[in-house]
Amino acid sequence: MTVRMRHTRAHTANRRSHHALKEPALTRCPDCGAFQLRHMVCMACGRYRGKMVINMAEKVAKRQKRIDEKKRSLGQEKTKKDDDKFGHRHHGHEHEHGEEKPGGGKGFLPKILKPRIEGGSE
Repeated sequence: MTVRMRHTRAHTANRRSHHALKEPALTRCPDCGAFQLRHMVCMACGRYRGKMVINMAEKVAKRQKRIDEKKRSLGQEKTKKDDDKFGHRHHGHEHEHGEEKPGGGKGFLPKILKPRIEGGSE
């Protein structure tokens, strides 16, 4: 049996050059406009090549029913006083709708990305 030779940095780097992550090939759904993987059913509307494959409304209703049954069995059923008029739960923090939240901005996007996504250019 022979002794294994040490690999040079260049050899190691060449081998690892194929390890990079690649962007997923996303396209827009022609029916609802949501992003989807190519050759896959759209998970927003349940269509593939214009045909209804999955009834998403039924699927969402079934999932919500299962969640409600689980909450009921655990005794964590939602009460009206926990929700505000918009249906949001507040856990110890108070803010008005439309008011700027701490950390800047109303949304979840960083300030750097907002102009590009909303159509503006830098």
